[in-house]
Amino acid sequence: MSDEGNDVPYLGQITITGPEPELGRRQHFVDALAAAMTEGWRSLRKVLDHRIIGYPGGAVITVVLDGDGLDFEEAAAALASLGRHLTTWSPELLAYRLQQVEVAKLDHRWDEEHWLPPLDHDRADDRPAWPLPVLMGDPLQELAAQYLVAGAVRSVWEPGKRVNYPSFTARDVALGAAEYPWHREITTALGAMLIQAARREAEDNDYAPLIVAEGASREFADDLVQRARQTADDATDGFADDQMRGQLLLQSFVEAHELGWTPAADDDNHDRREAHRSELLRQLLDAGFGALATMCAGLQDVRSPWELAVELTDDPVVAVITDLESDRIDEDIDSDTCEVWAAATSHAAVWAAIHRPDLLDIAVGAELLDDLTGSIDTLHQVVHSALVMLGDAVIAAALEDPTLPPILLTPIRNFIAAQRAIRDEDYEGDAIDDMHCALETALGHDDPGPERLREVLCLITIAAPLTGTDANPELGQQGYISSPSQLSSALLRHADEHAALDLSPESHGDGGARLATIAVLAALAPEAAGAMAAQLPILDQADPRSEPAARDQALRWIHNAIEQTNALETEASPDPDSSDARLVLTSARDHRPIPSDWPARRFVAAAAEASAAVLQPMTLEDAAGAIEVFTGS
Repeated sequence: MSDEGNDVPYLGQITITGPEPELGRRQHFVDALAAAMTEGWRSLRKVLDHRIIGYPGGAVITVVLDGDGLDFEEAAAALASLGRHLTTWSPELLAYRLQQVEVAKLDHRWDEEHWLPPLDHDRADDRPAWPLPVLMGDPLQELAAQYLVAGAVRSVWEPGKRVNYPSFTARDVALGAAEYPWHREITTALGAMLIQAARREAEDNDYAPLIVAEGASREFADDLVQRARQTADDATDGFADDQMRGQLLLQSFVEAHELGWTPAADDDNHDRREAHRSELLRQLLDAGFGALATMCAGLQDVRSPWELAVELTDDPVVAVITDLESDRIDEDIDSDTCEVWAAATSHAAVWAAIHRPDLLDIAVGAELLDDLTGSIDTLHQVVHSALVMLGDAVIAAALEDPTLPPILLTPIRNFIAAQRAIRDEDYEGDAIDDMHCALETALGHDDPGPERLREVLCLITIAAPLTGTDANPELGQQGYISSPSQLSSALLRHADEHAALDLSPESHGDGGARLATIAVLAALAPEAAGAMAAQLPILDQADPRSEPAARDQALRWIHNAIEQTNALETEASPDPDSSDARLVLTSARDHRPIPSDWPARRFVAAAAEASAAVLQPMTLEDAAGAIEVFTGS
């Protein structure tokens, strides 16, 4: 029902509740309300439009009142009067009572003919009626909230770095929690988990130093830790439910630090009011995440939010999810370990072919080539990247070398032809596919043997020095390879990409593959590990934090290597060849300061060589166990 009105009207919503009508009487109930609206109300205030929506146990009546000369209080009183009228108009309505009245000014009408939007306007405009999280229902929202809180705490343990999986931070959660319905769910989960963490901490008698989330108040976090410990020990006014105890904990904390939302309600500006509310919530959550991280500090080795959440709840659903997630992580880690090993051995073989081809002919080198026959696809990718970087002209020049095995001539010429076809606009084939097919033939993909792989690596050995000669038409040009060291550095810069690694979110990508390559080269020769470490991309970064990080990482290599050999009680290894590596190793063993005036590259190279020397003697199998020396913390 619509009508014309004067001045700014008021939008009212009246809710009445009562017994659920029998199935055959539901329409009578709505009809009675409609009659009460159109026939019985004799208020002086004119109703411009109204709508009745019945539901089991009540109804919501939306009303547009003429606002001509009507102030807000009068509008509220008129709507309350209408509500009382609706619950007394007929005998059928006497069983219902007025539950709620809401009123607000209506800035504009829906369209030229209607004050209120049509019931299906959301569908017509393809607009959702509710945010998707609301459709999940309370149980799933509660589980999701526990997951988000636990994930936020994991990121507090790793400040300045997004955890591998999931890739969000405590700040992400604190900012996103302002959105409905997360402000309620997140705080409820946080409160309960704080109580559970404090109880667990007391049982273990393990109290860690305060951990503060990035950007959070240390005072707030410390106070919340103390309150949580006290609340977990107290009877809390008889409440035994952790959710209720957690709510009381956060309520007392909010009141003590004046983080309540009431002051924001005095601001007439909606945007400012919401911004203030969000800021208060962020401060609460920042303190909560830091407090929870502190009391759960002994659980920092968990690998997922679920593995943390399950320690703070008795919910069997969380336990089931955690078991499934942990099994998935174990499978991913096993798969990633195999892929990283394949990438490390492939990069090590190509690096050796570029700089130390003699190492491929020693016993460990033979082991390496034999191992690579089982990961031929990964080696294919690394070799392909190396040949593309070398360029067709350099590879063609390498084919003139009489020491190159004749069996490679035809497939490599086909590779060069395909490489040049990429620049031929008239070429109708798939040049990239042709390149891969040619390389497959060269490597003997169908039945790869160590000898064939050694022959292909020989091609790289011959071609790499030619990048610095007139055989290279792009010599000295920006973005092109002009020396063997540039070639190996470029391959290591994006090690996972050139090995076509497909790693799970639990892994470390380029960093893990590169550091594992150092371990493989350590088995070949400690000095080779040092030379490769000197090419790590972190040493070329302009970020002032990179150099200290590289030094700290290199120092950990030495300590890890010494600890590993001490644990295995192996015989003392021979000293490193270089004086730099000997000095660094002696300083570490004698607990004397490491040279601080050396450039970072020099120190990193010496530390890698020293660490590799400590691990000697090594087989290729030993290198797999030594990866943790270079990738571990």
